[in-house]
Amino acid sequence: MFEKILDADSKILIYLNNLGTTMFDWFWMACTNEVTWIPLFVFIVLLVYRRFSAELALKILMYALLLLAANLILTEIVKEAVGRIRPNNDRAMIHILRILSSPPNYSFFSGHASSSFCITVFLIFTLKKHFKSISWLWVWPILFTYSRIYVGVHYPSDLIAGSLFGWLLAIIFYKLYENNTLKKLIKAPYKPSAHPEWEA
Repeated sequence: MFEKILDADSKILIYLNNLGTTMFDWFWMACTNEVTWIPLFVFIVLLVYRRFSAELALKILMYALLLLAANLILTEIVKEAVGRIRPNNDRAMIHILRILSSPPNYSFFSGHASSSFCITVFLIFTLKKHFKSISWLWVWPILFTYSRIYVGVHYPSDLIAGSLFGWLLAIIFYKLYENNTLKKLIKAPYKPSAHPEWEA
């Protein structure tokens, strides 16, 4: 059963990847590059600071950065633990794919998918009550994630798993944000030990 799933995964990748043409390579190479999206990130930061007080804006951005950091660390841990070879490094795949990028690390799951979805979901949950339309943010994770198939560096299951992981992590951090967990931890009163000799 598992082998059938992996076989279907490869076939879907091959089909979708080979839909690409040189005419659109520049577009998808731009989409897959993090630098391309810097103007979007700057716009979001400005949007948050314009809509909220400086204190609340800083809180939102701090949680978003902590979320991103946690996601990147956990993604790398999973990649090393699973050890799935990327299609662009698989000898059985490299001759039947249009490979436009060649990252050397492991494939499962996609960091592009997990990072873009975790940030997008967190921001939408946080901002939807304050902006009439915030759904346009979905453009980023959709293009960013699909680009990994276009350039031949991820299987569809890598992207699905990464997206779901990012979504789940975003929900956890949104709950922490709502409960002001970070501030509570920082301001938690010090309780002296009942056995001070243990602290020596």
